[in-house]
Amino acid sequence: MKLTTVLNDTRTLTRLFWALLVTVIGVALAFGGFYYWDRYVHLNDTTPYDQEIETLQAEVKIHPDAPEPRLALAETYLRNQRYSEAILQASQVLQAYPESDRALLVLGLANSFSGEFESGVTFLERFNGIHRGLSTAEIDPVLEMALYYLGDDYLKIGRQDDAITVLSEAVLISPSDADALYMLGKAHQQLGKHEQALAYFQHAVRFVPDFVEAYGGMMDSYTALSQPDYADYAQGMKLFSQKDYPQARDLLSATLERLPDFAPAYTGLGLIYEQLGDLQSAKTVLERAVGMDSHDFIASNALQRVTVALAQSH
Repeated sequence: MKLTTVLNDTRTLTRLFWALLVTVIGVALAFGGFYYWDRYVHLNDTTPYDQEIETLQAEVKIHPDAPEPRLALAETYLRNQRYSEAILQASQVLQAYPESDRALLVLGLANSFSGEFESGVTFLERFNGIHRGLSTAEIDPVLEMALYYLGDDYLKIGRQDDAITVLSEAVLISPSDADALYMLGKAHQQLGKHEQALAYFQHAVRFVPDFVEAYGGMMDSYTALSQPDYADYAQGMKLFSQKDYPQARDLLSATLERLPDFAPAYTGLGLIYEQLGDLQSAKTVLERAVGMDSHDFIASNALQRVTVALAQSH
C-alpha cells in the first residue's frame, strides 16, 4: 500500500479511524453531526468538521497551555489531512510534555502521510517504545496501528529487516491484519526471499480475497521463482479483484488444467462464478476447493452462500 494514496484506501481509513477513536477523539459526535448536516443543512453551510475545528481553535485560544484541546485540534487536523497544522499543534504539546503518546502518534502519522518518512520513524519509534511497556501491549490496537505505519516507513527508506521486525509484532497483536501481512510479504520480496513473501501474500488473501496488491505481489514472486503457471493464477485473481470476471474465469480455468491440485485456484474460480451468477458451477468448484482444503474458510463460506442461493432459487 502506498502512503501517497494512503487515505484513499478503505482498509487504511478504517485503521486510522479506530486508532484515533481509541486515543479519545469525539468521533461519534462528529459523525452524528455529519449525518445531520448531510441531510438537513444546505451544502454551502459550514461542515461539522469545519465547525469542530473552529470550536477547538477557540478552545485553544482560551486555554493555550492546556494539552487536551490542542491535542484534539491536532488529531482533527490529521483526520482532515491538514498535516502541517497537525504537526504544529502536536509539536507544541510535545515541547511541554515530552512523553505525550498522543502527540508522538500525531507527529508520526502526519509526517508519514506527508512523505517525511524519516521523521515519521523518529516519532513512531518513541510512541511504540512507550506503548510496548504497557500491560495492555499484547492487545493494544493503537500500538498495532503504529507498528504497521512504522514498518511501512521502514520499507520506504530501505530498512527491510527493521520493517519485518515491527510488522511481525503488529501481526502478533492482530493476526488477521491483511495489510500488515501484505507488507511483510513486500519486505521479504525486497530482500529476494520470495518463498517467504508468497507465504505472507497467501495468508493476506485468506482474509481479504480481493486484495489486488497482494495478488500483484504474488505475480512478481512467482515470476521471480520461474513458476509461470502460479503467476497466471495470481494474475487471474488480480483480474477478479479488479472485477474483470470473464477474463479472470478464462485465465483460472486454463490455469487449473495445468495445476489440477492447486486448491486456491478452485476457490478463486468459485468466487468468480458466484459473481457471474453461475451458481451451479460455483458450487461444483467450491466443493472441490473445500474437499482439498477444509481449513479454507473463504471457500467454505462461499460454498454456504451459493448452496443457500441455489436452494432459494428452486
